Amino acid sequence: MSETEADRPPAPRRASQPTTALLLPVADRPTRRLTTTMIAALVFLGAMASLATTMVGLIGWQASREVSQSLTVELPATTAASEVEAVAEALAALNGVGTARPLGSGETRALLEPWLGTDRLEGILLPRLIAVTTIASAAVPVGSIERTATALLPSAIVIDHRRMAGNASDAVEAVLAVGVAVLAALLLALALGARALTRAAVAGQGDTIEVLQVLGTPDDLIARAFSRRMRKSALNGAALAVLLVVVTATTIVAVFGGGAVPRVTPVLAAGAAAAILVPAALAVLLCGTQASRSARRALLGLEIDPGFVRAAGRPTSPAT
Repeated sequence: MSETEADRPPAPRRASQPTTALLLPVADRPTRRLTTTMIAALVFLGAMASLATTMVGLIGWQASREVSQSLTVELPATTAASEVEAVAEALAALNGVGTARPLGSGETRALLEPWLGTDRLEGILLPRLIAVTTIASAAVPVGSIERTATALLPSAIVIDHRRMAGNASDAVEAVLAVGVAVLAALLLALALGARALTRAAVAGQGDTIEVLQVLGTPDDLIARAFSRRMRKSALNGAALAVLLVVVTATTIVAVFGGGAVPRVTPVLAAGAAAAILVPAALAVLLCGTQASRSARRALLGLEIDPGFVRAAGRPTSPAT
């Protein structure tokens, strides 16, 4: 091998570019901690807003579905048990009615305690209630139920829960709109933060980037290094935020207990998991995308010193 061949640098440049990109110091440790903390805080807020909104929506949907197919017939407290049974049997025989079940005094008391309290119920004559459920595939026969009940007992009152369900649905829709708006605002703030941090990182590594560009490293390869670093910080921040959300939600359930938290169903569990994981995944994807775009735009705006290029032994332009 001749001396000229020994001193000649390796011909293929592609083998050195990935190593250069991996060794690029795109951010120092304090900046990485700041980025991870910012992402974790925003993802935590977004996931909590998404979780609360999803739970309100699912619980409201289940409650509306159950309430819309139920009615309550209220009878005077002095109504005899035989008359209550007669009314219940007559209502159960109607078309479109699934069941008509008289409620015991304990069930009636449990329904009124949250509104009146235990002390106020002492010594009060409780009304006799009949819980009526209708068939889901049939229309709710409110008129038939009311005529049948008042024919047997003129003082009977039929309570249609569909009005309450309609009001609850309106409230749930308002909460969903607010939750979606909050989540969108947090994701927008996250995108702007990722863009600003990436531009600052590119500006802070201007000297290193000049060297890489003079050596022929493509801008896309440099931009991928910044995007990779931002995506890693986003993954760490999102994982921390998910852990904090799970701990916070578990603590809330433990503090409030079963009285304030509904029974966990598979639908609620799946909704809760999606409400936590989807914002975290969107945050990681958004940070990586914004970092890549911002890095490419920032690299286009960097100006290489012509004297530095001449000192490196490369022409400043094809014409020189």
